[in-house]
Amino acid sequence: MALVARPACRKLIAISNFAYIYQEYVLDRFPEYRETVRGKMCIVHPSQHPLIAAYEQKQLSRDVIECTFVGADFFRKGGLEILRAFDRLAAERLPVHLNLVSSLDAWDYASQAGAEQVRVAERLIDRLGPIVSHYPNLANAAVLKLFVNSHIGLLPTYDDIYGYSVLEAQASGCPVITTDVCALPEINDNSLGWMISVPKNAFGIAYRKRQKQRELLSATIEDHLYAILKDVCEHPEIVREKGTRALDRITKECRPDERAARLEQIYSEALSGT
Repeated sequence: MALVARPACRKLIAISNFAYIYQEYVLDRFPEYRETVRGKMCIVHPSQHPLIAAYEQKQLSRDVIECTFVGADFFRKGGLEILRAFDRLAAERLPVHLNLVSSLDAWDYASQAGAEQVRVAERLIDRLGPIVSHYPNLANAAVLKLFVNSHIGLLPTYDDIYGYSVLEAQASGCPVITTDVCALPEINDNSLGWMISVPKNAFGIAYRKRQKQRELLSATIEDHLYAILKDVCEHPEIVREKGTRALDRITKECRPDERAARLEQIYSEALSGT
């Protein structure tokens, strides 16, 4: 903290309101630096280009609901809960398909998944067969094409710094199913996607330190994913409505030119000492 309090550090840019508020909480532990550092703080959300000009450009199946999940940190981002929800949907013969882009990495700080969870995930992928297309690695251009050709994006995460795949999905006209943790309520809501409400603290961080907390978090995510996707299969028209709003949000609120102008302003202020 002493380093960022020095005059050489002119500005500190938080990428979300969540990051800003959490930094203020951290500052309370360093009262001697609090006011100095707080005066340097500002917020600039990431930008995102729309990947399509209009929802009508999407090439979507009329028979199957295509869902796409992207994330190396598979278990932290709710990957196992996705597979379990799809297993339940498949048992009911509902028309769903999952594009899974992940190396199935485990041993993360949030889910604390290990070798056994990896084996469970692999067995579920095998059992689901053609319902899941698993890509351990995929170039970014191919990932973006998957989103453009998908109905729904998925990020039912335990914990996330921001949720960049949400921006890419929304920019493709995909409404996204997320949890309501960390910064996600700043970029998603139930009008342009779906929010899974999970047990969390005042900062928006899911309760996950203890085994029983993780079990409750996992069950909550799985059950809501299943219910949302089942409802989508019964009422597919909602996807277009939410997807159109999601794309509109990106077009109006995430403009790279506006973000660039804001960064230029911040650097100008930093260089001028204001």
